[in-house]
Amino acid sequence: MRGKYCVVYDTSASDLQKIVRTRRTAVRSAHNHYLTKLKQQGTAAKYRSSTTATISKDRELYKKNLTAAQGRLAKAKTKSGKAAAQKSIKHWQQRISDVGSLKSHKNAVESYAKRTKEVKDAKDDWINAKKLLTKAERALKKAGGAKKNSTATKPAEFLLSNETGLTDEPAYSEDDDGESWSFSCLLQHRITTDAVIKVKSRNLNRTMVVDNGEHAYDGSSFLTTGVLK
Repeated sequence: MRGKYCVVYDTSASDLQKIVRTRRTAVRSAHNHYLTKLKQQGTAAKYRSSTTATISKDRELYKKNLTAAQGRLAKAKTKSGKAAAQKSIKHWQQRISDVGSLKSHKNAVESYAKRTKEVKDAKDDWINAKKLLTKAERALKKAGGAKKNSTATKPAEFLLSNETGLTDEPAYSEDDDGESWSFSCLLQHRITTDAVIKVKSRNLNRTMVVDNGEHAYDGSSFLTTGVLK
């Protein structure tokens, strides 16, 4: 049908490097969150097997130790002494926080159940982040060899850029079928099936072969849109 097309492009590694860096950061963040939840689950597990009296006794002991650490900080005269006292203060503040909401043994049991779910959710988030990173790294690796395997062997017949009608920056996305870029430009019938075009924009600079998309005109707007795969 006239106006239907698809684009297959020469992949460029530079366009995917930022995505890989962002996802590596996301993996580190998700992993740290998971470790934090594991630690909180461990604390909850300890008090799950404790009595209400033990919880109360620990809370009072931690408060006493915190007060002592604050006193050492006030009296410390050396840099190392102050650092040691501040470290001790932080430690006892965290211990107080760990038992702060545990008003009873029953509450401790409920807290453990909550922490266990949080650990599972945090682990799932970490695993999903790693999967997304793996997909991005594979795309980046594939991009490195794209020129050798390119299907766009013919000279470009048309340059698509901001100056020639590109209305938005091509947007990267991915799904079960792999990576893709969507784009929109002013109506251009030269972009048809098997046409070789050159896309030149801030985040996409490649020679492509047309495969699918559509030309649309509703009386007020005249656009060519598509997905680059």
